[in-house]
Amino acid sequence: MPLYSGPPRIALHQFGVVSRAIHKQTRKRWAIKSIRKKQVGSDNSRAGTNKFCRDIKSEVEIMFLLGGHDNVIQLHEVYEDEEAIHLVMVS
Repeated sequence: MPLYSGPPRIALHQFGVVSRAIHKQTRKRWAIKSIRKKQVGSDNSRAGTNKFCRDIKSEVEIMFLLGGHDNVIQLHEVYEDEEAIHLVMVS
């Protein structure tokens, strides 16, 4: 998380962790849900990992489309590294 700093984690979930973070330039607080790519299904195959990443990306698109709705958490941005997909959300 090069643009963000903060405590390591506030919650652990099945596929990763949720962290509280502060954007280094704007000093604004965010919650970051980091979803590990490797924890996919029982076989952990490349095909399974690719499907999992597609599913997450599809979920992200839906969150962006419904972003203004009162009952949907506001997604600010998404970034990806070799280990995980990181969802930056309103804290």
